[in-house]
This record gives sequence, C-alpha cells and structure tokens, in this order.
Amino acid sequence: FRRKMLIIEDDEIFAKVLLDAAHDMKFGALVATTADEGLRLAKTHLPQAIVLDVRLPDHSGLVVLDQLKQYPQTRHIPIHVISS
Repeated sequence: FRRKMLIIEDDEIFAKVLLDAAHDMKFGALVATTADEGLRLAKTHLPQAIVLDVRLPDHSGLVVLDQLKQYPQTRHIPIHVISS
C-alpha cells in the first residue's frame, strides 16, 4: 500500500471494521489502542489519514488531536474524530 491510515481506537471490534474499510479504500493501516501508542505511531509513520476515537483508556482523543496539530510533521494530516 502506498497510503497509510492510522486508526486510534480501543474497541477491538470497531477497530477491525475500520481496518477493513481502510483496506477497501486501498490504504495500509496501523492500529493503536491507546493515545500514547497512537501519538508514537503517528510521529514514526506519518500516515496520510488518522481516525481518532475521543474516548481512549489513557488520555482523551482530544488531547491527541491537540498534540498532533501542534507537531509540525503531523499538523497537516487529516484527522477524523469519532465517538460512540
């Protein structure tokens, strides 16, 4: 896959749904189940898109959003915020 999507979602079943959708759209995908892991993967892999859950076990997704938008290498990445 040329394009990468990062899925930051702690619900394994919903993360699998998002992973399948990413593959259907011809994205390679990485899955993080915590805010800290998501931030690390975003900064390491610089994906073309991020799907971000608001409710994560370690920090709010809104904190992740704020940190990604403050970091120059990730601020341009489109982030789709979701909540159940």
